[in-house]
Amino acid sequence: MMPLDYAPGKVVEEFDAKKEGKRIHVVLRYPSMSDLDGALGYINAVMKETEFLRHNRELSREEEKEWLEGTIKGMKDNNKVAIFVEVNGRIVGSGTVEKSFGASAHVGTLGISLLDRYTGLGIGTRYMKTLMEKAKDMGVEVVKLSHYESNDRARHVYEKLGFKPVGTMPRARKDKDGSYQGETIMYRMLE
Repeated sequence: MMPLDYAPGKVVEEFDAKKEGKRIHVVLRYPSMSDLDGALGYINAVMKETEFLRHNRELSREEEKEWLEGTIKGMKDNNKVAIFVEVNGRIVGSGTVEKSFGASAHVGTLGISLLDRYTGLGIGTRYMKTLMEKAKDMGVEVVKLSHYESNDRARHVYEKLGFKPVGTMPRARKDKDGSYQGETIMYRMLE
């Protein structure tokens, strides 16, 4: 295990993706406190696009500030890795792997999100691979994540990356219309 190479705003990886014949330059980088407004704009925008996030309301600047401060502290303490996806200087994706503690400190929980217009371009797959590499550097041996049953796009990406389902918790999410969705838990060993 080695400490995370965290520095505020440090670029972790850059690559090009293609969309409708046009190249999109993608930057994967660590967060910094100067990202507060961009991160808040991003999370509130992505929440309007999808029903698959845990939050079901817009976040306040104070809530996002608290999350960002905690995330940066976790990175400095080598307990968490967070990476933003940036296109044209704008945050379009966010993801983390957070280590468990005690006897489960070798297990990390992964979560990612990406604005719809940047899905289907291979960005999410590459982004998850980068997050898992950084998690492995922190000593994570097993990554777990979950998705709601109707999120076929996420399930496809997770399976493609080698995640295996271990079970589904019924009625884990209550939708606005009163219906329920199960939440499937998946894992992958990091080797």
